[in-house]
Amino acid sequence: PGGVSFNRTKFDEVVDRYALTLGGPFWKDHLWFFGAYEWATVPVPLAQTATSDVHATGTGEEYQSVQDQKLWDAKVTFQATPSHLFTAQANSDPISGFVVNYWGNTNPAAEREALTAQDQNSCGDKAGEKAICVWQGRWAGVFGQNLSMEALYAEQQGDIFVSPFEGNGTPIFSFSDELFYNGATFDGFVKRPRKQANLSATLYTNLFGNTHTFKGGVDYQDLESVAFFTYPTNQLFLVTDFDPVTRQMTLSPGDNRLDFIDPAQSVSEGKIWGFYALDKFEVGKHLFFNIGARVDSQQADSDIGDTVIDTTTFSPRVTGVYDIFGNGKTLASAAYGRYYQFLVQDIADSIYAGVAQQANYDLYTWDGTQFVLEDQIRVGAGITPVNDDLKPSYIDEINVSLQQQLGNTMAVGIRGIYRQWKDLIDDRRVLDAEGNKITLPENIGDEARRYFKGIELTFEKRFSRNWQASMNYTLSRSEGNHFSNYTSQLFDYANETCSISGVGTIPCSTAAGSNQYGYAAYDRTHIFQAFTAYTLPLKWVAITAAPTFVWQSGLPYQMQSAFRVNGETKNYFRDKRGSHRLTNSYQLDFALEAVFKPWGPIEIGAKGEVFNVTNQQYQLTCTGACLNPGPNFGRPTSRANMQAPRGYRFSGLVRF
Repeated sequence: PGGVSFNRTKFDEVVDRYALTLGGPFWKDHLWFFGAYEWATVPVPLAQTATSDVHATGTGEEYQSVQDQKLWDAKVTFQATPSHLFTAQANSDPISGFVVNYWGNTNPAAEREALTAQDQNSCGDKAGEKAICVWQGRWAGVFGQNLSMEALYAEQQGDIFVSPFEGNGTPIFSFSDELFYNGATFDGFVKRPRKQANLSATLYTNLFGNTHTFKGGVDYQDLESVAFFTYPTNQLFLVTDFDPVTRQMTLSPGDNRLDFIDPAQSVSEGKIWGFYALDKFEVGKHLFFNIGARVDSQQADSDIGDTVIDTTTFSPRVTGVYDIFGNGKTLASAAYGRYYQFLVQDIADSIYAGVAQQANYDLYTWDGTQFVLEDQIRVGAGITPVNDDLKPSYIDEINVSLQQQLGNTMAVGIRGIYRQWKDLIDDRRVLDAEGNKITLPENIGDEARRYFKGIELTFEKRFSRNWQASMNYTLSRSEGNHFSNYTSQLFDYANETCSISGVGTIPCSTAAGSNQYGYAAYDRTHIFQAFTAYTLPLKWVAITAAPTFVWQSGLPYQMQSAFRVNGETKNYFRDKRGSHRLTNSYQLDFALEAVFKPWGPIEIGAKGEVFNVTNQQYQLTCTGACLNPGPNFGRPTSRANMQAPRGYRFSGLVRF
């Protein structure tokens, strides 16, 4: 659907995936073990870089991720006494071979040289296969008839290594088609080890003639973030045009070259304490309450040891359930909760970093003959003042529901949901008197808005009489003007002017904030999902058929174009956010499984799956030139915008 031609290469390849599991007792009724190992080389369907409106050749190139996956898991369970249970578990999931367009959807990569290769979860060892990503130990104990306790300690190692997918050139952004060429977004790594500990206790008792379940606990997290990111060659060009065939730039007065300062590794740390308590109790025979609260304290230090985050929050939550007829089959409920989103560690990593990543550079401007130094952009600790009043953003959620049980295995329900985000954070960007770029994180207040409201209808049938089913329909709306953790463009460079093609020179605050309020990019008005499965039990084999169906509204989008300010590219919305919407889409999947029991506890099975049975080819996303004024506005510019074609998967299994 659209005017862009895709040169398709058929993806038809058998992918072998092997999985082994083994479990059983070391010591009957006391000590058990379980282990699993899975490995596969998984090529994903071919994707395509964005197609240029300006250059008919040399863009829209095919690429493919071939993932090397090696996953393992091990667990030991020890029932020390009838009242005390210990478990220990470890797993690792290194995966290499990803290819990612990290330039984003608005101004994506136009060729393979602008893509980024990625390996992840090598757990500190790039080879990856010998390291443990996650390990944890748990204890659960019962003391008498009224008290139980649980404890957990865990450590996690996680990392992402990124590098140019093809070549090692300098990235170039072309304003002629608003696409990136020639170089990758990142070359470097991020490592985020985390330690976690939890302790909780539950007390069952009677007070004033009513049963109460009291629960309280404490959570602790110790975070670290290690970042090292560069651009290939430590440069970035923002130019009038780039020809992918001749590999030549077209320069005009005002074009920029950014020369980044020699990069270095940045390490920040954070700690989070959480305390919670709740009481679940009944009032009479019809009314039940669950009342609780959390207190969370977060602190983070920058890579030069300055405390840059220090905040404490209080979160009340209450739920009431009314059993209308006293038989447990017709329940009406209402709930209110406040949910805080911890300040992301990236604020300490980047905004307050003494060693900022991809942020410090010398800005050169083309004067018609040569690049001339215009400014020296410096950010980081010592320049950016710490906001001691910075608070986490939070969600206030209200939901009401009615549930009705039908017979012994079925239920229907309706639920209304309303969510409002408050204290949203943004990074206002300004230039100080010396020309240094200052990023000021702050809670924006009523200027930043985000809402969600929806109604959900559900039908559930538990497995009985050989079949089960689950269906739900959601009517919803997500809207606002701020949909990022803290890095929107809304309030950047308010005192400066920006030039936009076809619009003219206007205040940057107007350019950045124009038409921003509207539907979220992920908003879907309607979503319907249905799953059902039927098992036919025969003497030697059990056959299960399971279709899955999803129908949903298309995603919203709007016409926009890029503008630049202080060496940064930003987006001007030419019409209201979400004023256009893609076509509604649906997908039908089907699975058929046969399991044989030849002898004893051994099961041998085969499973076949068909994805997108009817081979629908709807446009699912709108990126790149699809968003820009021109003949391809609203049309797919890459196969990545399209629904995946019909696919098949066949599996064999052995259980014992």
